[in-house]
Amino acid sequence: MTKLCYRHQNVRYSAEISRAELVIAIVQLLLGKPGLIIFTVVVAFACVTTAVALVCSVADHFAMLFRGKISYQTFVILFCVFSAVVANLGLDTIVSIAAPILGLVYPPGHSSGSSNLSRSSQGSRNRKPPRPQTMAGTSQFISTEERGR
Repeated sequence: MTKLCYRHQNVRYSAEISRAELVIAIVQLLLGKPGLIIFTVVVAFACVTTAVALVCSVADHFAMLFRGKISYQTFVILFCVFSAVVANLGLDTIVSIAAPILGLVYPPGHSSGSSNLSRSSQGSRNRKPPRPQTMAGTSQFISTEERGR
């Protein structure tokens, strides 16, 4: 359990409260029941749109990687089932696993991706832009663009 605490006008929460419970309690305390409902809807839409985009792009990438031996639909189902299993671990567990990995991957990924994008925008028209493999969104865009030719 994460040791978080919020104190507001004589309201105390236990130090053993999870991050999700703490955010819900703070939103409900500050914005009331209508604010909590709006917050829930906004977070749900943000999570669903992100999940759909990630599942589609990763399934498309793996379908191209396997050159059609395993279909796009199979990868979508596989990644949805995997995501459902991981989601049941709980927010605190997922954050504790992902934080060190993302802390190592994000800085070099962002710097090499931005340098690749800046080099490609400065290049000539005849030269192909470099294929950034560190940024999934950029490499997905380039691979989709090349398929359209």
